[in-house]
Amino acid sequence: MNQFRSTFLQEDVYFSDHETDEDQEIEEDRQSTSSPTVSTSAANRRSGQKRNHEETDMDSPSDRKSLRGMIEIVFKQQEEILKRLKTIETKEEERRGGGEEKVVVPPNVRMAVRDGYGDGLKRGLKWTFDQQKPHDAENHPMTEHIITFVRGWAGNAEASEEVVKCAIKRYFITKKQEDGLKKQNQLEVQRQKRVKYERKKEKAKRRMKALQILSAQGWQSEVRRAQIRSAIEIKYTSSDEECDDGFITHPPSWQSDKFAQVKRALDRCFVDNCSHKSRRLLQNRKIGAVHVKSAPNCPEDVSWIVKKD
Repeated sequence: MNQFRSTFLQEDVYFSDHETDEDQEIEEDRQSTSSPTVSTSAANRRSGQKRNHEETDMDSPSDRKSLRGMIEIVFKQQEEILKRLKTIETKEEERRGGGEEKVVVPPNVRMAVRDGYGDGLKRGLKWTFDQQKPHDAENHPMTEHIITFVRGWAGNAEASEEVVKCAIKRYFITKKQEDGLKKQNQLEVQRQKRVKYERKKEKAKRRMKALQILSAQGWQSEVRRAQIRSAIEIKYTSSDEECDDGFITHPPSWQSDKFAQVKRALDRCFVDNCSHKSRRLLQNRKIGAVHVKSAPNCPEDVSWIVKKD
């Protein structure tokens, strides 16, 4: 009962104050209609009260917390923008730094760099591959020797400063990779892999050329030729093994009969249309034992190259 009486008294005081405020506003409005000065004064007083009320509200803990949260969001957005700008700058620097990689180095300049390096080794010069660049102090004598050798071998017309610099940089990277493989006893293994890849690449190239010849003769349908074109890529090409009198081809165990027939037709077409020298080399190729390998993951249009179990 006491609690109820207390609540009733509080509500009574509230309504009493509220009624007093409303009476005051009515009186001010009445005075404003009769006197402009009074109207301005009353308006200013109400504006000040409202402004004081808003300032009081902004000083509340909840508003300060909300403002702090907005500031934190702004800071996070600024950090994200700075990160993106840094990424863009890094890519731009890499692009500028890699510009020389687009320089076309003529074959005779590449050979001159290689021969110049070999000549430098005979004269007791060397590159230290722990250094990152060929123009470092320890590598400078060998690099200068190669530059002089290239200029005398290839001439100044093709061996411009930019071309020679790019050629030396590329050759330095190659020799550095070879040096790393030597230390890991992997150089010969990598060379064999490279040789095998180049053979497969050349075989795929020959079959693609033969397909073009047969296509001009109306061999197979356009859809079928498109399927064959996808099937004679390097990743589906069998490897060759070098022997005393030529090469031995080892067909993969997953190869279908249809795929074998197509490859034989393409190889026969190329032999019939190639030069006498190439024909003599290709005739020394023999079919060896089947290599047991797992079937590749082929798309639907190439699935016919894999034999069905």
